[in-house]
Amino acid sequence: MLTERISANHLKEISKLRLKKYRDQSGFFLVETEKVVLEALKSDWDIKEIYFTQKFISERENFFNIIKNKNIKAFELKTKEFRKISNEVTPQGICALVKKKELSIEQLEKKLPNIVLSFENISDPNNLGAILRTADWFGIDWILLSKNTVDFTNPKVIRASMGSIFHLNLISNINMPKTIKHLKSKGYKVYSTSAGGKSVMGTEFLSGLIIVFGNESRGISDEIKRLSDEIISIPGTGKAESLNVTISSSLILFEIWKKTF
Repeated sequence: MLTERISANHLKEISKLRLKKYRDQSGFFLVETEKVVLEALKSDWDIKEIYFTQKFISERENFFNIIKNKNIKAFELKTKEFRKISNEVTPQGICALVKKKELSIEQLEKKLPNIVLSFENISDPNNLGAILRTADWFGIDWILLSKNTVDFTNPKVIRASMGSIFHLNLISNINMPKTIKHLKSKGYKVYSTSAGGKSVMGTEFLSGLIIVFGNESRGISDEIKRLSDEIISIPGTGKAESLNVTISSSLILFEIWKKTF
């Protein structure tokens, strides 16, 4: 495999992608760790470049067999150079430059998936990444992300998802109320998750579902609640005020999976 040395200007431009504004401007983002890069390589996402350290390739010679037949530029970086593009505390020495997919509601309408997950104002990247991994586990692959939800190209989201973002159809920066209204006109029923709602255990789920999860502290907005066909929750008998959104989403998705698959 032919590799190149990276120029100072090239390295400087790539390192900017650690910041959201440059990811938004360029339409590219970086992914790290062998596991996540492999998931990207196995997907249909467009990978432009690979960056690695000599230490990484010397320990994992078989890794590059996967990209021999792919048209991907490979750059060998010194350890100190690699740290300029890495977001890891202890970098593995492998990173990929990926082009962000721009999906639309029109593409979702062509598929009309049975279940759509919608996230309104999720702020914690670790929460979002973990929920996306859970969605991937249950085979739910269409995801709506509101304008104020954390960017799915955030390194913490990608790390927490363990590469599951590459198995999903993500539509970001949507106007949630407008989109919900539109999809309801196409026959979807909306189930918002909120404490005090109807028990998910006793709820019947038919085809054409939109499941909405809200902000970690504020929950679902009143506007989305008004648009919802039902408010659902997880029953409990303890004294905890609420469940973390990652835990609650896992329990709710499992219950829906049991009833719909």
